[in-house]
Amino acid sequence: MAIARTTDRFLPVFIIWDMGSGAGDRWTEMMNEAVNRMVDEMTGMDSKVPVEFCFIGYGDRPHVKKKMSALTGRELVNFEAESQSNLKQALEQVAAFAKDPAVIPSDAFSPMAILLGGRASDMSSAGRPTSKIAGDAPFKDIKDALGPKAVRLAAGYGDGPDFDLLNAFIDDASMPAVSIDGEAALSKFMDYAAKLIRDKASSDDPDSVVPSGLEGTFGKDRLRYRAPDPVPEPTASSKERSGGDRPEPGGRREGSYLPVFLLVDTSYSMLEDIDKVSSAVNELLEVVQAIDADVRVCIIRFGCGTNWTTEVVKPLSEVRFGERYFFEVNGYTPLGSVLRSLRNQFLDMPAGALQPVIILISDGSPTDYELKDTSMESIRKWPPMHDIIEKEPSKSAMRASMAIGQEIDEKFLLAFNSDGIPVVQSSPEAIGKFFKKIGEAIEEKMGLEDANGMKTIDFSTDFSGKELVFKRMYQPRGWMR
Repeated sequence: MAIARTTDRFLPVFIIWDMGSGAGDRWTEMMNEAVNRMVDEMTGMDSKVPVEFCFIGYGDRPHVKKKMSALTGRELVNFEAESQSNLKQALEQVAAFAKDPAVIPSDAFSPMAILLGGRASDMSSAGRPTSKIAGDAPFKDIKDALGPKAVRLAAGYGDGPDFDLLNAFIDDASMPAVSIDGEAALSKFMDYAAKLIRDKASSDDPDSVVPSGLEGTFGKDRLRYRAPDPVPEPTASSKERSGGDRPEPGGRREGSYLPVFLLVDTSYSMLEDIDKVSSAVNELLEVVQAIDADVRVCIIRFGCGTNWTTEVVKPLSEVRFGERYFFEVNGYTPLGSVLRSLRNQFLDMPAGALQPVIILISDGSPTDYELKDTSMESIRKWPPMHDIIEKEPSKSAMRASMAIGQEIDEKFLLAFNSDGIPVVQSSPEAIGKFFKKIGEAIEEKMGLEDANGMKTIDFSTDFSGKELVFKRMYQPRGWMR
């Protein structure tokens, strides 16, 4: 039973977390443990100001585990994962509580609201600036309901968290969302939140205590600052004054852009190298973000659970400042599924695209290959592979791959690669070098007058002959493309 409220001068704290498809069983269980640990540690703490908590888990719907009240040490949290992650409904529930004087009286101090989320089922950033998303009804309503002095923290976990939504919840350009990739990072975030609650509760004026030390606590690689708003496009009158449309770098006109697709194998065979892959992908994003041209990136991971699961981690869009991704291994290697997913992404490409650059990182041993024959000729006839290498726009794309994993079948990667581009074999230094070379090739390509004229990448300048595998090694006599 909750302790009866004896004063309206208390600090309200909302803790809201994803227990749906954006989190899954593993993260739901870890959040159960993290919240229960916080309850154990903070029950009966000494403070100048009373603290009351409200716990809300959200999946198919919001689940209010604890209404706003003091901790008693008996609030055992034991949620099970659900099929949806309906964030909008959870935000609406918090806003409704915050507006209710029976929940938060007018004399209460400004609330704290802590959101931990994965990828929402009922909302999407859709590539919009964070400032625009923050103006949407659920985010604006919750900001108005909590008040101008409220502290809002957010962290992303699970499969492909939408950090634009999390930053819209915070709605403070100086306060980033935190990326959490495991139990240790989750504990650190919850400890940080608990310390902030204690600091507020120990102050005569809790509203004067604000978050600090994020970079010192988590490091810059864990922080996801909101991207700056894009510079407005020139108006028709300004174009007329400047003499019409300005050519883009390399002599191209406005409207042309380079699509870059990264297909990242996150199956169990990538376990030993997955952290290096994450780091290298993020380094490539930094390079792309710095290129003075319109380069848009799409990231699709495969091997996320069942034999057929793929996930579009980043829809095709420009790289935002500070954008980072951290992959975890889980599942099998559905190479056919990810190639089909790639074809679907082509259907949604806006007009004006140059011929794409497509990068595949995998062990090349698909678990969804249904043919008995694994010769190069049969692999190239395999429907998902055939569609990539024989149909546009991927037929004319620059396609390159790197072999990483415990059991590698290079023939699938060689079949995927553009003619003349070898498969690069993994080594302790090779992953970073590979992505650095890809970044240099993209920058060079966008500096050419005819970007589509550049079809290959010369890996021989950075890798030894032992690290490169060419198609001719698997070509029988008389083999034709």
